[in-house]
Amino acid sequence: MTYYNIPEDIRDKIMNIYKDNEATLFTPHGRCKQKVPMNNGVKQGDSLSPLLFILFINPLLTKLRQSGCGYKFHTDKSIHIPNVTYSDDNTLITSSQEDMEKLAKIVMDFCS
Repeated sequence: MTYYNIPEDIRDKIMNIYKDNEATLFTPHGRCKQKVPMNNGVKQGDSLSPLLFILFINPLLTKLRQSGCGYKFHTDKSIHIPNVTYSDDNTLITSSQEDMEKLAKIVMDFCS
């Protein structure tokens, strides 16, 4: 959220929503007595979750696009497509092993 210059008070409010969350597991044998702490990710089904995921993933997609790597069309080398993303699935696409290694490094650096 800092990437988008979202004010600190709003970031703090959102962080408080996700602080000390727990989940209850339901199985065919019944409900588990012990709750599971939820330390990362977004709440499944929460109305804020899609927006938070977009805020998270967009900087990665921007870095991939700006890399200049990706699949290059034979008819127009100026067009390059580094990835195909749908929801939370992201597939890297390249015309060369070298480009794939560069894109993979961008993803790994982003995730660390």
